[in-house]
Amino acid sequence: AIAGPGALLEAGLVNRGAELDKEESRRLVGVAAAGYRIRVARDLVLDARRERWLVPLDLQAEFQLTRQQVAQGEGDRRVDALVRHMASDAMLAMDSQIGGISPAFAWRNRHFLLRAQLDRNIGRKLVRKPSRIREERVTPGRMVDAFSVWRRARNLRRSAPKNAVAANAERNS
Repeated sequence: AIAGPGALLEAGLVNRGAELDKEESRRLVGVAAAGYRIRVARDLVLDARRERWLVPLDLQAEFQLTRQQVAQGEGDRRVDALVRHMASDAMLAMDSQIGGISPAFAWRNRHFLLRAQLDRNIGRKLVRKPSRIREERVTPGRMVDAFSVWRRARNLRRSAPKNAVAANAERNS
């Protein structure tokens, strides 16, 4: 509900006010929501220390954690398991939604999808080493992240219809 309107607004601007396909729009909202869930997992400890807690009740019960425990640094293994679960679940949802987007729509909304790739990279870092969130704020920006975004952009361009790429080049000149 938080990330979706921003994704739709950006898609509306990129597509110049044209009527958006409902299925494609639903998928963009799903990608945005998954990216938001990755960022919630990334900021879990920081938010707990600032008395904010965005963990659903069912996950709190499953992992037997409270905001106070996380803020005080208790339950390290359970926090790691929760972060790993939240990040991997969001990455799976993101991949599922991106997989259903048509190549032409993906090309037109490539900036949004490239930003989503950065969220996915954060999710990958969290799954690999969830304990990092207790020591630092995990961010994109290293060379590996730049390379993965470049590779994603290249794949989007290769899969896009030739007329969509040509129309975009013509519009930008």
